[in-house]
Formats: sequence, structure tokens, C-alpha cells
Amino acid sequence: MIDYKLASLTENQKKLLPLYEAQLNAYAYLAQKKFRKPITGLALLYFVPEHKDLQDEIILHRTKDQFLFGFKPTIVPVKLRGPEWVEDLCKNLFEILSSDKPPKGKPNCQGCNLLFEC
Repeated sequence: MIDYKLASLTENQKKLLPLYEAQLNAYAYLAQKKFRKPITGLALLYFVPEHKDLQDEIILHRTKDQFLFGFKPTIVPVKLRGPEWVEDLCKNLFEILSSDKPPKGKPNCQGCNLLFEC
């Protein structure tokens, strides 16, 4: 199973990999339940836009009807987790969303600190 991303694989994108891992594993879980066929692997496929020089006719093709960029594909494998991993993740998420207040959070987490400043 592949999730396509139209973005450059930057350090900020790499920080999102745990979220993408959860997302892809949830998709795999649902697909296996629906179609009753095993998922054998997961990956992110980044289509990195080639836009260094917008005047370069090899990279950018312009016509009256189209404006096309070239793309460089990059594959990032994602760990396939078992169904219990996704079920546990969903249980934790449900507990968090059902709570009257946000969880304690990690020390020095910028996102966690923002929640408690509100």
C-alpha cells in the first residue's frame, strides 16, 4: 500500500513520519478488514517537484492549456504494524478525545506547552 505525497522530503516532512506511519497502518488495517486480503508492505511515495529554475524548459512545460512541472519520485518504506497496534492506537485516541482535559504531555514538547497556555 502506498500513500502519495506531493512534497519535498525535508526535515519538517521527516518529523511527520510517525503520523504518516499511523495513517498508513490505519489504511492497511481497514483495507484488510474490508477486502480480507493481506497487506504485505507500506511506503510513502514522495513526488518532489523539480522547480529550481522556472525558466528551464526541460523542467517546466508551458502550453496554452497546461502548466506542468517535472517530479522526482522518492520512496520511503513505512513499518507495517499488526492489527493490535492500530486497535491500541485507536483506544488511546478515544480515551484522549473523551477526556475533559488534555493528557499531561511530554516535557519540553512545544505542542504540549501550547495546549497548556490556552
